[in-house]
Amino acid sequence: MHLKRLPVFLIRILGVVLGVIILIVACIFIFLSITDGGCVNKVYHSASSPDNVYKIMLFDRDCGATTGYSTHISILKINEALNDGGNVFIADDDHGRAVSHSEYKSLINISVRWVDNSTVQVKYDKNARIFKEKDRVGDIRIEYSKM
Repeated sequence: MHLKRLPVFLIRILGVVLGVIILIVACIFIFLSITDGGCVNKVYHSASSPDNVYKIMLFDRDCGATTGYSTHISILKINEALNDGGNVFIADDDHGRAVSHSEYKSLINISVRWVDNSTVQVKYDKNARIFKEKDRVGDIRIEYSKM
């Protein structure tokens, strides 16, 4: 091989290596998008609305070793499956500041209940770190109080 052709050869090799790296990163991104990043939900409490149209679900979400557990609440149609993070409430214990639930240690101290067909009551530890706290999902109103 002549010395004049060496830079062209190196540029081609570099292009192939760069292309392979881009392909690997794209595959990882697609995999994480499809699998929800490896997160796992564990439901601890589910209750139907009095008219049996909706359900409220209290669960924790574990997204792997680099994150801690978080407490989630979702309100879904009665026949709808839980497959994502909470659509109503998301919190964690703020590095141990909030008290854990007496029965479910991976949750913050929290309680949820239906007041009527269109109202849910949520009580949670005052030291929890809140990431999401919606006051309404569709026609359902959520009332919060700290304990």
